[in-house]
Amino acid sequence: MDLLRENIHAKLQSHPDPDPLAQRDTEKLSAEWADLSNCIIDAATASFGFSTKKHQDWFDDNNASIPELLSEKNAAHAAKLRNPSSTALHQKWIELRPRAQKELRQMENK
Repeated sequence: MDLLRENIHAKLQSHPDPDPLAQRDTEKLSAEWADLSNCIIDAATASFGFSTKKHQDWFDDNNASIPELLSEKNAAHAAKLRNPSSTALHQKWIELRPRAQKELRQMENK
């Protein structure tokens, strides 16, 4: 935390202090807040860097049933959006959503 504090202090030293009695319009205030935000982001990046941990997918990319299942559900949703007054299309999409979720969770649990 000391490193972050030092980096923020160093970044803010490079920016002039605004006159506290000066009239500011919305544009100037927005610019000052953007500068402050950028200083803090830069200091945090310099102090901590970025996370390198990647989330590992649980599914097998070669499993053919996953894309089929998702494309069927997405096609039903697209059809419902094209014809929003159709109750049959809406009902088909409503039925496919939990089925797809259930089957994907079963695959994940295996």
